[in-house]
Amino acid sequence: LRGANVVTRSPETHWYQGPTLLGYLETVQTQSVKNALPFRFPVQWVNRPNLDFRGFSGTVASGTVRPGDAVRIAGSGELAAVREVILFDESLPSAQAGQAVTLTLDREVDVSRGDWIVSAESPCEVSDQFEVEMVWMDQEPGYLGRSYWLKLGATLVGAQLLQVKHKLNI
Repeated sequence: LRGANVVTRSPETHWYQGPTLLGYLETVQTQSVKNALPFRFPVQWVNRPNLDFRGFSGTVASGTVRPGDAVRIAGSGELAAVREVILFDESLPSAQAGQAVTLTLDREVDVSRGDWIVSAESPCEVSDQFEVEMVWMDQEPGYLGRSYWLKLGATLVGAQLLQVKHKLNI
């Protein structure tokens, strides 16, 4: 049954009444799921055209943000409120997942490229260990216990592989 129901229906699976895989992937709704998640905003650029303006530009990764929303700077834990949501020269009532906008805050806080602005009510979890699905692209295999660099946004941090649960040779 290799490739059954991927692009076209297979006569070998007459019992299956759902869409083909490609048909499903072309119609699946993902935006509403991202909007229902807590607000997450990776800062891609600190927008400082003059001394009177300081905005943080990026694309909303998840959730929705509005002026007045309480936010937290993920790295430092500092709190602020969103003063304005800006799209080019227009002030927006809100922004949602997938929109590229500039946020201004109600006070000066230390935010740099690569930082995350997140919902104050649902801050990001912080951990020194986590489980990932990773695609290893080097010719040399990864070794347990060896130190590696892990890039999180614009930040490099030290990391180690502790356990490999499953391998798939792609």
